[in-house]
Amino acid sequence: MQLIKMAYQVLRPFWASPQGRKPALLLVIVLAMIFAIVRIQVELNDWNNDFFNALSKTFDSAMKSDAQSSSALTESAKNSLWHLVMIFPVILVSYVFISVNKSWLIKLITIRWREWLTEYYVSRWLSDKRFYFSQLDGSEFTTDNPDQRIAEDVNMFIQKTLSLTLGFIQSFSTLITFMVILWKTAGPLQFTLYGREFVLHGYMVYAVLLIVIVGTLLAHRIGQPIRRLNIERQRQEANFRSHLIHNKVCAEQISMAHAESFQKEKLKYDFFNIRQNWLQLMSRQRKLDYWQNIYSQSLSVLPYFLLLPQYISGQLNIGGLMKARQAFMLVSRNLSWFIYRYDDLAELAAVIDRLHQFHIMTEPSAVPSPVISGADTVDMKNAVIFAPDGKVLLDQVNLSVNSGEWVQIRGESGVGKTTLLRTLSGSWPYASGEIKAPAGVFYVARTLDTETCSFREMICFNHTPDVAESELIHVIEQAGLSHYLPLLDDIDNWNNRLSSGEKQRVNIARILLQRPQWLFLDEATSHLDEDEALFFLQKIKQLLPFTGALLVSHQKNTWHVADKTLYL
Repeated sequence: MQLIKMAYQVLRPFWASPQGRKPALLLVIVLAMIFAIVRIQVELNDWNNDFFNALSKTFDSAMKSDAQSSSALTESAKNSLWHLVMIFPVILVSYVFISVNKSWLIKLITIRWREWLTEYYVSRWLSDKRFYFSQLDGSEFTTDNPDQRIAEDVNMFIQKTLSLTLGFIQSFSTLITFMVILWKTAGPLQFTLYGREFVLHGYMVYAVLLIVIVGTLLAHRIGQPIRRLNIERQRQEANFRSHLIHNKVCAEQISMAHAESFQKEKLKYDFFNIRQNWLQLMSRQRKLDYWQNIYSQSLSVLPYFLLLPQYISGQLNIGGLMKARQAFMLVSRNLSWFIYRYDDLAELAAVIDRLHQFHIMTEPSAVPSPVISGADTVDMKNAVIFAPDGKVLLDQVNLSVNSGEWVQIRGESGVGKTTLLRTLSGSWPYASGEIKAPAGVFYVARTLDTETCSFREMICFNHTPDVAESELIHVIEQAGLSHYLPLLDDIDNWNNRLSSGEKQRVNIARILLQRPQWLFLDEATSHLDEDEALFFLQKIKQLLPFTGALLVSHQKNTWHVADKTLYL
């Protein structure tokens, strides 16, 4: 029941939205196609009965001694056979046409649903800074690898949900239809016991129900641990991939520290966990496969044994035997839907569990913001800033900064200067008191992290892409990066190519290009020499006279650029 509630929470957003209406209509069409396929299967079942009866009559007439009557009967049987042969391609083409287009429509629904749900979860993940806060409050450990949940779990959830739901509807429709056919075709079982005659109506239906119930219970008992093992498998695989990505991002640090052996051991340990989980999953899966194969192969011959008394007594001809056997197989196969799809159901349950965790973690109400954003000034009165565990980091902070003012924030290392800037920028939610901060703050940290892109894209980060070429070239030259102008459109991993000082010059170019109203500079020039750092800060202050700034720096020479100082 809990799993159904979780699935509902993940399913509801798309299908309750306006964008879900057209896919819902397509889903109705798919359902109509499913019912049409069931109807065609009934026609094929009837065709099977007629074909074998006609074949039997042709064979019987050929064995009769009366040549004249034999010739007439044979001719009639031949005509019936040829008629059935001509009908079969029509049934086959109809079946193929509907089946193929049903699959195509399901794929169309899948991509539309995935597109919407991916955008939905990306928006939730990036809204209210949840992508960052989860690292602070520890929820990333209970909801690990959000990249996998958005990229893989969403896709798997949609495909498995559609496949299993529509498959169940088709199986259930086929089951009901052919259960009626099986009841009628097989007829009653008549037998004598202790001198009394008994008649058991619909015995084939009762037999298949009993067989499938026992088979389903055994499959569930054998395969129950698969869900837990699948959840663990997804987690271990994601951790391994995450550490591989970490090695790529931190390649320079690992190389300089000669930490390759340590990283190798860490990855080896990650893969050891994957291997152990895989072996457990293999073992459990093998047990389930044994049962599924025994069950499947037994069902293929069992109807012959069950129908043999009817055939021997003459209640069933060869056509009726084949029709009843096919109906039995369809009933048993669709009644055994749970057995054959147990793996998929276990995997879907694991995906729903993971996606629901992510859904809860990204609830908009989950992260209250202590900062009133959109003010014209920076204003803090009796502000208290905490650590995630509740420990007080800064107590009774009072600060007022007007537009155009530069304030130097000083204090011992570790006192909380960076945390103060994070709080004012809305990136640290653990605070109380009266805190007002301006919107559109440009925060510059000590380091620069950028994805693989062109040099142009790196400079224009978070800025309108239609910037004038002359303006772009001008700010690059002002930041002392003119030697990179010939590489403006070269795509590269600039994290590895640029020096620490050049990365800080990139931030200076971004500031000059974007001309923000407010700057939060957190050791933004620490990798430049002090005279060079002072030169660039004075240039920014001169070119952006109405920009307010909060400056954290251990370079004493740069303190002169500030209008006043706040001591923590």
